[in-house]
Amino acid sequence: MKDAESSDPMLEQRRVKSRSFIRLPAWITINASPIKEHVAFVRDISPDGIFFYSDFAPSAGEHIEFVLEYLKGNNRVRLHLSGQVVRLESTARKTTGVAVRFDSPREDVPRWPVRQK
Repeated sequence: MKDAESSDPMLEQRRVKSRSFIRLPAWITINASPIKEHVAFVRDISPDGIFFYSDFAPSAGEHIEFVLEYLKGNNRVRLHLSGQVVRLESTARKTTGVAVRFDSPREDVPRWPVRQK
């Protein structure tokens, strides 16, 4: 898979906000995808971006709009998000790791215990 990280000077800057490293099963709905809803596994999230594993692979550099849904207790939470795919990672299990930098900071992302990286 192609890696957009090396060609983007914005990614060479240090991370300003800490990420929440989580294990969150979720659903991702992509309007531009032939199959619109995908199961996802969120690895980490911050107000600036998200990294998740899923069964679809957008292109590095592509702008995507998506809805992230997850369960918080008995409630289903929906976040409408958009951003640029900044990195893709292949896995042995035929899933793709997708890193997305949000178009603007999102303070409404889920918060769990934080580990600085």
